Amino acid sequence: MTIKMLSPLLLMLVFSQGSVSANEFITCAYNRKSIPCRREFLQPGFRIVWQDGVSDNYKLRESTTTTTSTWVDARGGIWNSLTYAGNLILVNSKNGNTIVVGGSYEDCISKWNLGNICGQSKN
Repeated sequence: MTIKMLSPLLLMLVFSQGSVSANEFITCAYNRKSIPCRREFLQPGFRIVWQDGVSDNYKLRESTTTTTSTWVDARGGIWNSLTYAGNLILVNSKNGNTIVVGGSYEDCISKWNLGNICGQSKN
């Protein structure tokens, strides 16, 4: 198996969500607002489908460590990701948008103790 083949397989393992079926919506948040979503794996990236029908594709730009990567969306937005306990947090540092996949904003702050990575705090 070549390194090029291993990278997508490693990403699928890192982003796997246990026994959740491919069409099942899970707890997610966009800019602190809870909204169910699901992830669909693509080559070489993934899609987030929100329960309201909106979806976005993300292509891998750079894998920096086993738990952090940089992604590009279809509009050219750059997203930094952190994988924590099977959950995914995406942050667009240019506009401050934050996506939590696999939990709520409150989970990210209180249960996972990830602080500002979870999104901007209310002022």
